[in-house]
Formats: sequence, C-alpha cells, structure tokens
Amino acid sequence: MKNATISKKGKDILLFIYTNFTNKFTNIWGKLTGRFPVINRYPVLKYSLIPALIALLLLVRYFLKFVVNELAGLTSGFVGETSGYAVSEQTIIMSLAAVFIGFRIVKMINKHRKSKTNEPELSYENAK
Repeated sequence: MKNATISKKGKDILLFIYTNFTNKFTNIWGKLTGRFPVINRYPVLKYSLIPALIALLLLVRYFLKFVVNELAGLTSGFVGETSGYAVSEQTIIMSLAAVFIGFRIVKMINKHRKSKTNEPELSYENAK
C-alpha cells in the first residue's frame, strides 16, 4: 500500500469514530425536540436540561455498575461452588465487557456493510 492510501484509510476511520461518537450526543436533542417542541421556543430550557441529562447518564452508569458487580459476585460464587475453580470477579467483568464490545463492533460492521450493499451502483450500461 502507498502512504496516501494508508493516510486516507486512517482519516476515514478517525472520521467514522468521530461521527459515531458525536451522533450519540446530538441525537438526544433531536429526539427531545421532536417529542417536546417547547424546547425550541425557549433556549434557556434547553440549556437547563443539560445538567439533568448528565445526572441521568451518571445515574444509569452507577445502576449498571451495581448490577454488573452483583452479577459478577453471584457468578463467581456459583462457578466456585459447582466446579471448584476460583474465578475472580474482575475476570468475569472483563469477559462481559469484551463480549459487549465485540457485539457492538460486529453490529457496527454489519450495519456499515448493509448500507454499502444497499447503495445503487452507477453503470454506464443502464444509463443509456
């Protein structure tokens, strides 16, 4: 590969990551303004919702953290009782995180592949 193609592919990957990351946060406003059009009329309301959304995200994060830690504790105890192997809770959490991240990557790749196959191809034979 030439340096130009490697540079272009790297730029495309970084742009893909950036757009997916920013879309996670900008889609929230689109959904909220679609359901509550009052937000567009009062900009102060929009900016006062930002701390509430941050608090909601933190609340969800701590709730998920609690659930995952409890699940890891129960699973570690169950595996230790049934098989006699001592599996630490950290190993279980890391394996759950790896499975979740792998699932998200496969889902993103499939979505990207489907969107590329659904694009119409231009051919000079059909344009005649």
